[in-house]
Amino acid sequence: MLDAGRTINPDIYVIAELFTGSEGRDNIFVNRLGITSLIREAGNGQDSHDLGRQIHRYGGDPVGALVQLPRARLRACMAHALLYDQTHDNPSMIKKHSLSDVLPTAAAVSMAFCAAGSTRGYDELVPFAVDIVNEKRLYQKFVDKSAGPGELDIKAGILAARQELNRIHNYLANKGYSQIFVDQMDPDTMAITRHNPTDHSSYICVLRNAFSQPGPDVFKNAPPLRPMEVEGTLEGIVMESLLFITGESSYVENPDFITGLSGHYDLYFERGVSFAKSRFVSVDDWTQKAFHKRKINFKYFPPGSVIILKTTIGFQPAMSLSKINGSLQNNLASTKISELSKNFTVADLNRILFRTNAEEQDDGLGGGVYHIDRIPPLPYCGLQSFQTLLEKIRIHNDLGHPLCENLRAGNWMMDYISGRLRYFENTVALADWLDSVFANVKEMPRYLIPQYFDIVITKVFDTVTHESLDRFGPVVSQGSAFTRLLALGTYQFCGIVLSSKLPLLSPNLTPPVPPVVKRLGSELQFSTAVSLSAGHEHFSVGWARNWGRDTFIALRGLLLLTRQFQDARFIILSYAGCLRHGLIPNLLSEGTGARYNARDAVWFWLYSIQQYVALAPDGQNILKDTVSRMYKTDDAEAATPGKFDEPLHATIQEALLKHCQGLNFRERNAGWNLDREMNWEGFNNSIGVDLATGFVYGGNPNNCGTWMDKMGSSEQAGIKGKPATPRDGSAIEIVALCKSAVDWLSEMYRKGAYPTDRVAWKTSAGQEKVLKFDDWSKLIQQSFEPRFYVGPDDGKSEYIRRDLVNKTPIYKDTYGSFTFWADYQFRPNICIAMVVAPEMFNVKNAWSVLEVIQARLVGPLGMRTLDADDWAYDPNYDNNDQSSNPKRAHGYNYHQGPEWVWLMGYFLRAKLIFAKKQTDPHIMKNTSRYVRSVLSKHWSHMQRSDWKGLPELTNLNGAHCTGSCETQAWSMASIFEAVHCLSEMSADA
Repeated sequence: MLDAGRTINPDIYVIAELFTGSEGRDNIFVNRLGITSLIREAGNGQDSHDLGRQIHRYGGDPVGALVQLPRARLRACMAHALLYDQTHDNPSMIKKHSLSDVLPTAAAVSMAFCAAGSTRGYDELVPFAVDIVNEKRLYQKFVDKSAGPGELDIKAGILAARQELNRIHNYLANKGYSQIFVDQMDPDTMAITRHNPTDHSSYICVLRNAFSQPGPDVFKNAPPLRPMEVEGTLEGIVMESLLFITGESSYVENPDFITGLSGHYDLYFERGVSFAKSRFVSVDDWTQKAFHKRKINFKYFPPGSVIILKTTIGFQPAMSLSKINGSLQNNLASTKISELSKNFTVADLNRILFRTNAEEQDDGLGGGVYHIDRIPPLPYCGLQSFQTLLEKIRIHNDLGHPLCENLRAGNWMMDYISGRLRYFENTVALADWLDSVFANVKEMPRYLIPQYFDIVITKVFDTVTHESLDRFGPVVSQGSAFTRLLALGTYQFCGIVLSSKLPLLSPNLTPPVPPVVKRLGSELQFSTAVSLSAGHEHFSVGWARNWGRDTFIALRGLLLLTRQFQDARFIILSYAGCLRHGLIPNLLSEGTGARYNARDAVWFWLYSIQQYVALAPDGQNILKDTVSRMYKTDDAEAATPGKFDEPLHATIQEALLKHCQGLNFRERNAGWNLDREMNWEGFNNSIGVDLATGFVYGGNPNNCGTWMDKMGSSEQAGIKGKPATPRDGSAIEIVALCKSAVDWLSEMYRKGAYPTDRVAWKTSAGQEKVLKFDDWSKLIQQSFEPRFYVGPDDGKSEYIRRDLVNKTPIYKDTYGSFTFWADYQFRPNICIAMVVAPEMFNVKNAWSVLEVIQARLVGPLGMRTLDADDWAYDPNYDNNDQSSNPKRAHGYNYHQGPEWVWLMGYFLRAKLIFAKKQTDPHIMKNTSRYVRSVLSKHWSHMQRSDWKGLPELTNLNGAHCTGSCETQAWSMASIFEAVHCLSEMSADA
């Protein structure tokens, strides 16, 4: 029937009365049938408080609500109500409550921000429910002046008051009084405010219910009512009304007409009465002239009373509002803030938008995150934390949130936001603009300050982020909201931290170079070259901030795809200057305290240079950039910047040479002060290249030189000094990174950008050796599949120990590990190799292994770091585990099953890369669909996250891990790379 009706009138208004007994079930009918309004009954209220709850619940935003954005997440809402004071099948209000309650209930319904309805006879004070089926009598006829039986005029019942209430109801709806507030002044009295969010005028209806008939003496000695305070200017009394009960009811039914009560009541009703002549309230001269708070005294307000007042915002707040609106006019404000934003560096934007508590404290200015009572500490000092809270408040209209309470109580939050930007020259102008607007916000009535604070912060945040993301190019600026949020990771992790500075670059570096700036009000100077935090908040400052491996895994996603090439260049060259033993530092510690215990960091560094050359304009020029070597030889002391300069290609060549020569060394300062968990042998490191296969190898059973670097620390469990995942031998991702590097260097040589096509060295016996890049690549290519791929047993492979195989098809995690069975552990590191060197894989084998990975290792957000069938699998990480369980004590299972997010990015890219190599075009289509479905979970997580980031890891099936960073650089970077890869391949298709 509804479908048929909509074919005639698509805008048909459907009203329904449901009897489901559940708002949830009501919503099912509303959504599926397209019901416009549900009938609700004010008469069902059990008391005045319950009636007030209905008025508040069935429509309207709270007074002072934050402005809803044009594009925002959908908000849950109530089905639209058609609110009746009494329906045809309700008992008469006179019988159910009292005669005195007819008028206040009608007034309450008229003040509701929804459709309002009544039934004939209510206003005429008919004391019974009309039986619409069996009733034979007629209603009386409305006339201008009643002259006899069957007629009634405006003086009957509460008709005069109802007419005005209807006019007000219609006016409030048409003029945009969309906000509502209900204040329960005492058990029988409520004040209902309808507020216009544009000009901030209000209509306030105070009414006193009588759910049971009061005695006649209440009209002589009305019960007291506390004074009411309102903010703004009192413009006047719109109406006041009361149904006086003058005697006992002696109702006699008319045989011909349906009639109401008469003869024992008087309706008092006045419109536009002055305060001086009001029967109900008094207002002294001081109150009328007050600036913000105005006090209204109730001198006489018996049950059944109704008064409606109008207020406006007042002169001074109105002037401030005009200035705020002038400052925030879309084009004007956006233009001003955009102009300021054009000069912001990555470090400036890190400070404006993010900046963790630890980073802020590291400045030494006594700063930290802003404290708000009754909520956890904010993640950031910058605008993002405030914007995140405002988004939550906006969704639920939660004006009781502690942030709103803080704003209403004082101006501290506004002063904090602008004040912290005054120490740095580039952000002072933004602080000035904020202060100028906040000065007017502070003049607004306190209940409106959260609303205008939100408008200011949202305008600044949106404009600054829009401008800052535009510089990332069309992939980001024209990308989805998810793409843009991921790209903000650049500013989330890249900043200047005084305790974690990059080593100074050569003074002879070809411009552009990072300028040195001075903090305002001090003599402190520092370079503006940003460092990249591994994750927040565990890795925000000090020695824990700068990890070589993490930096270069994240560099492509956070700085190269976002076109921040100079910041990437400075980081590449800074780490290059610290090369030692052919390795890039694992922990940088400004170079002078660097640790060289990561075998993979140098290869991720080389891959980052490769990507820089591919993506940056004239990117190959970086190979000629000057590197200031801190350690000219492996045993040298740290040199001053510029003392030992060389081109970057020479540094790269040294790294390759050291590997080809093979090197065994012991970490400097080995012992308890360097690493209190490692045993004596663990400080010994080795690297080399197997000239029979071309595979890079290294490590030993006592250390862990790849990203899976958990060292046992529990004496009670017997694992102290024992690495959980040594991954010694040839790790699959390092083999792939090496192949990618030598292929690229060969190409650079052919283009004249790299000075040689080989590595040449002498052995310890004086024998000269040469390994050309092309030959090195061929060695790896021909050696890889036979040694790493483990397929079904065909009886032919000489490199597979079938007694150690527990799953096929897979690729080994390592080759040649001392712990030989560990080669066959099924881990997701395969995916890294597939992305950086896809040509190394047999396409058929790779696709079959990816299907197994998808079935066995994929979690909601991250990748299980070990197959669940493995004896060592334990998916829930807890670094505080004090048990004697050797599998998990002190978080020993860090990489033995917990689900790491950054690996998901590589898996998704590998799926896309090898799907494109399949002959069936449907595979690529289905893979793209699958990748989108996986990424939707990351988008959902980031929307919910206070940190607006992706975590380091999760526990089983995506469960929150308390020991994880809430936002991790390589997680954000790799998922952004996956989104970028999907976008590129979709465009190609």
